[in-house]
Amino acid sequence: MNDELTPSERAALRARIVGGARGIKPVGVHRNAVVSGSIAAVLVIGIAGGVAVTSTLGAAQIATTPSPTATVSVIDPLPSPSPSAPTATPSAPPEAAVVLDGDCTELLDADEADAFVRGAVASPFVNSIRSTPPRQNDTLGLLGGLSCVWSTDQDGFSVTVLPSAVVPAGVMDAWRADERCEPGQLCLAEKTIGDLWIGVNWWDPGYNLEPSPEVSAAVDRVRAASEDVLSLVETRLAGAVGVPRAEVTGQPLPACRDFDALVSDWAGADVEEGYPSDTVPSGPVWDIGVSTGVVRFCGWSSYPSDDTGRALALGSYTQPLLGAPSADDLEERGMRAIEIPGTSAAWIEDDAENGGAVTIIAVVGETRLTVFGGGRETGEWVDLVSRLAEDPGVRG
Repeated sequence: MNDELTPSERAALRARIVGGARGIKPVGVHRNAVVSGSIAAVLVIGIAGGVAVTSTLGAAQIATTPSPTATVSVIDPLPSPSPSAPTATPSAPPEAAVVLDGDCTELLDADEADAFVRGAVASPFVNSIRSTPPRQNDTLGLLGGLSCVWSTDQDGFSVTVLPSAVVPAGVMDAWRADERCEPGQLCLAEKTIGDLWIGVNWWDPGYNLEPSPEVSAAVDRVRAASEDVLSLVETRLAGAVGVPRAEVTGQPLPACRDFDALVSDWAGADVEEGYPSDTVPSGPVWDIGVSTGVVRFCGWSSYPSDDTGRALALGSYTQPLLGAPSADDLEERGMRAIEIPGTSAAWIEDDAENGGAVTIIAVVGETRLTVFGGGRETGEWVDLVSRLAEDPGVRG
């Protein structure tokens, strides 16, 4: 990176690549809004959650029009029967499989990563429930893929491998159209090899800097390095297989606007779609997950113009098929079990000293629902999760 970034900017960049989100969404009209203490607090904490879905990607459509009935003529005497042709047995759908069993060390070992970025180490945070989005590799694993990150505090890169069948052409068109595919990140090398797609991202050495010959040279350097990473990784993927879970639908989850009325009724106020923070999931890899229906992020906010209303910041992840978080995940967040109607299990993390910020992770069927924000009491957040759990857009 460069010495012109402030420590907080460097920390934000590191959180984006290490967390797997690496995206910034402009706050827009709310950037200059006066936010109450409870909302101001929630905007500076990192919270995350996740989603998954069901059905077979790219399944062929089956004709439903009945075939005409054939007329059979009987010949007397009947001819001798000929040997019967063997009856074809329908082939079973391929079993789900994650590329290289999800093992990033099979792509690059520590010494190889260090040769590209001095001091870089494999980051486990990419699959934390605190990352943005949370548990990214568990989500990509539903598609048969994985994403691996090697980084330092100031530099790093990621490699994503997915079955090519789950990668929409439009996402790849966007990747190729602008190498600065997301704030703070360069989408550089990508290639389809057999049935697998590989993409290499790199921290943007020109992020937050004016164009200059030095910036151009730095971008050229990481572009060349990305091609080298791609060439090396390609040799490790010979014979590798990635197969999505049979339950993955391959279709996006219902749009966030479908929940506007529910959220407004719960909040007792008009809400605006969009979470009021700069750090939200974005970029081509995120778009692949959204387009295939294995994840969705929704956000809302409310900023009353008078003193009688309460400001609100609300974010939620829906991750079908992901199920319950592990005991280690829950211990990492310090979450405690809580009973919420409509859910099979739920856990809460609330912080009265941090502006009333709340995070709830709930399981509805096999879907993991993560709701977080500030501006309402704990009981009200529990009520919201209960309402969402009963909605068909969450239950599937």
